[in-house]
Amino acid sequence: MKKWKIISLTFILTAVLMLILSLFSPYNFIMDINPATILNEKGIKAEISKEDVQSVEYKGDHTYIIKTSNEDYVVVKDYYTFMNYKLKIYKLDKEWG
Repeated sequence: MKKWKIISLTFILTAVLMLILSLFSPYNFIMDINPATILNEKGIKAEISKEDVQSVEYKGDHTYIIKTSNEDYVVVKDYYTFMNYKLKIYKLDKEWG
């Protein structure tokens, strides 16, 4: 019984540690769960209205693809210090492949 407690505790601690480390990696797991939080940013609100948004997809490395009824956009968070960033919004013209 003691062996199973140690195994389960090790598994839980490893999972929690991996989620915490995910916050600082290029692919943030938490942003993958809820990518629509990018729509609440100040620069996005001015450019894109929430009513037109059909889907938001997190691609990793602080990059999002926002699909609207009219056009598709690529949004990149460009960090210039550890905590400060600027949003760069591009119109998606064409994808490779």
